Amino acid sequence: HFDAIRARSVITLQEEKERLRKKKEKEFQEKRKVALARKERMVKLEEERKNKKHLTAEELEDEENMNATLEKAANLESEQIDQIKTMRRMMVYAQCAKIREQQIKEKEKIKQRQKNFEERQDLIMEVDRLKSLKKAEAEENERNL
Repeated sequence: HFDAIRARSVITLQEEKERLRKKKEKEFQEKRKVALARKERMVKLEEERKNKKHLTAEELEDEENMNATLEKAANLESEQIDQIKTMRRMMVYAQCAKIREQQIKEKEKIKQRQKNFEERQDLIMEVDRLKSLKKAEAEENERNL
């Protein structure tokens, strides 16, 4: 206890204070230099590790999963943009319109086939009618003779 009081009571000269301050500053600079060197070394090692990229199968799978997840997130985020929503709506409408046009064309083809079939049936029935008229006329002529 007495030593502590005695140490505080010592009067230090300005030169001594300056010397202590410089000594502390020098120690601080040395520690800072060591820390910077260590940091640079760590950054360099990290860059080398990234450049080597000798990853295990699990690490590759994890990285692929992470990239897929990030891509999904980016897609979901872009879905929220109004322009993309509008474009998607237009694409869906175009697809619907295309399908509808195909349905209309198919309906027209079916109508045309039905019409052709009916015309053919009408023609066949007319031919049969004419044959039966001819036959009836021939029978009528035979009776009259």
